[in-house]
Amino acid sequence: DRPQIYLLIDNLLQKVVMASEPSEQSFFRAPTDDALDTFNSIDTWPSLQNGSDPQDELAVQSAGQVLQTFRKMPPNVQKEFAEYPGIVKLGLEKYAESGDASSTVEWIVSQIPSMLFRPDRTGYIPIEAALESGNGAAARMMLNEAERVGSLDRLLGYRNARYGHTLMMLAVHLNSRDFADIFERLLNFDPTSVHRCYDLDGCNVFHRCTKSKSCTSLQIIFGLLINLSSVFLKDKIRHLKDALEMTDSKKYTPLHYIALDGNVEMLESLQRFLRHKNININFDACFKDSRLLTPLMLGVQNGQFEVCKWLLENGSVDVHFKQQSTCLTALHFAVRAGNPELISLLMEHGADPEYIDSECDGVEGYRTPLAVAETEHIPNKQACIRCLRRAEEFF
Repeated sequence: DRPQIYLLIDNLLQKVVMASEPSEQSFFRAPTDDALDTFNSIDTWPSLQNGSDPQDELAVQSAGQVLQTFRKMPPNVQKEFAEYPGIVKLGLEKYAESGDASSTVEWIVSQIPSMLFRPDRTGYIPIEAALESGNGAAARMMLNEAERVGSLDRLLGYRNARYGHTLMMLAVHLNSRDFADIFERLLNFDPTSVHRCYDLDGCNVFHRCTKSKSCTSLQIIFGLLINLSSVFLKDKIRHLKDALEMTDSKKYTPLHYIALDGNVEMLESLQRFLRHKNININFDACFKDSRLLTPLMLGVQNGQFEVCKWLLENGSVDVHFKQQSTCLTALHFAVRAGNPELISLLMEHGADPEYIDSECDGVEGYRTPLAVAETEHIPNKQACIRCLRRAEEFF
């Protein structure tokens, strides 16, 4: 952790004597082997701006090479090495006096604001780690400190080069209205990021919310989008629709994650947003390949009755939407899952137990939902067959 790193640096500096020769840059005398061991044990160094990590250069070098490498470092980096121990000592004194770790860390950051942009070995800068762990208080402190030193826009617009995510994508883990101000700052800085930015897994902010089951975060974002100027949103409606229908690397839309989790509250929040902005989305949107799954199909496969009911009643789904290569419909999946309740629900909304069309005629081995129930080994076989044979009650 950070305090341990500072103590290691302090230990190193105590073992190394500053040279007395005049120079434009301060530099160390060649350190002893003991000092080198300390030097190379440090997990995280201040990174060089637009350059490599000093540790990467120093950890594999001899004592003489370390000296030469250090002398080539920019003066500001050398200065940081020299200042860290003193700042940490003062921070520890403040902590000893106050017993308040949070204010101590805040003070240290105020003394070295450049630390706000120092990535760790995972490639995260501090605010990213705070947001992903749900530590909204720490994230807010960092935003306030960035504003104090004139770096707020740089921090709000930060995007991780290794993973492709924005801060808003990580902020969904806060999932609390106590930190709505953080969402507001991020969205006001760049409202287009919610539909324009995707991480390396093909996820946008809506994927992130639904995938992580962060319903409150989704509601906050929808609320902020509703309150944005209508003039601003006028040209963005189509992009918001596209973002809600976009599939990620798993071939899931945000609706797929909602269906997978069975989260009706998210569906209701989505519906309120769509109605308010007069957006019509395709509730059957899916990756168009031979084994496609609509959100309804995925909900059926996972036994999410309430979500399936909501989609059938509110989502304008096509109950006979089928996989292109197999001709399987949601009712086929309900039969193979052995779920009489879902079979009945789908049939109440028009699903045909004898479903077949011209495309299905050309699929080798195709069987109607009723034929599947009668010929395959499925759970609750007799109950499923009874449900399917009651078709005349619905047709």
